[in-house]
Amino acid sequence: MRWTIAAIAAFASSSFAHASDEDFQTAAAAGAWSGCVFEDGYAPYPIVLTPRGKDFFVSYPGLCTGGHIGPELDAPYDAIEIIIVNADKCLQGLPMVYTLDRETLRIDYLAAGTGTYALLTPTSPGITPAACSTVEAIS
Repeated sequence: MRWTIAAIAAFASSSFAHASDEDFQTAAAAGAWSGCVFEDGYAPYPIVLTPRGKDFFVSYPGLCTGGHIGPELDAPYDAIEIIIVNADKCLQGLPMVYTLDRETLRIDYLAAGTGTYALLTPTSPGITPAACSTVEAIS
């Protein structure tokens, strides 16, 4: 995730509808997920979510790692991404909205104007993430 500070500032000044954390909680209870992140201007890249209690450990293989932490009460998003390893390669504190539809999890990264989202499917820990060349690779 290579967003600019301007994009984060734009997010901070905009308003979003309150997100329901039901999809985040259901996804965390369901187990591990893997898929691809699609970010305007960049080739798709892998993402792996591994449950950690009520939250997720997140890995962008070859890029950075951290966690998706559930929000405080009445937040306008479902989770915040905190990067711990290689934080210089990924932005800190990105809010995101989880949308769960049967066997597909979509995560929208709420940085205004970037058009960034991830599409994931259930997986097992240790499984190699899907190749991320096109949306069709995991849809």
